[in-house]
Amino acid sequence: MIIASSALALVVIIGIGAGAYAVSQSNRSKRYSKMIKTAEKDISNLDYDEAISMYQEAIELDPHNPDAYLGLAELYEQQGDMEQALEALDEALINVSDDDVEIVQNAIIDVQEEVATPIETTAVATPTPIPVPDETEAVITEVTTEATTEATTEATTETTVVET
Repeated sequence: MIIASSALALVVIIGIGAGAYAVSQSNRSKRYSKMIKTAEKDISNLDYDEAISMYQEAIELDPHNPDAYLGLAELYEQQGDMEQALEALDEALINVSDDDVEIVQNAIIDVQEEVATPIETTAVATPTPIPVPDETEAVITEVTTEATTEATTEATTETTVVET
């Protein structure tokens, strides 16, 4: 009888422990989801520091879930901090489950492609001088000499007319 009572008590304790664990996991999952939503709201309010904080807290709460890593990496990428984005994704590769590794690897590829893509600029390119062949230089020199001679002759004629 004592053995049966002890066994029953053990089953009850195990059942209570399992139930408490399930409730704890459910609460953690809800907190995690709330942190992700808060981070997304912070981003829409342009409060990036707070969003980063929320993502980091979510990672601490559940380091095996890729969502916070991906959100954090995307935020860093939007801010132009590709190094931080890649660090967040590298950390994710270490911690996420095998089922989520491919998602993280694709995100890493996206960031690396962003780094490799040249940034568009509004600067105007300086034109490269085109080399002029020798014959063209001779023609340019001849035309310039003729124009200079004509201008000098006209100036002298005008000067002469004024002096007379």
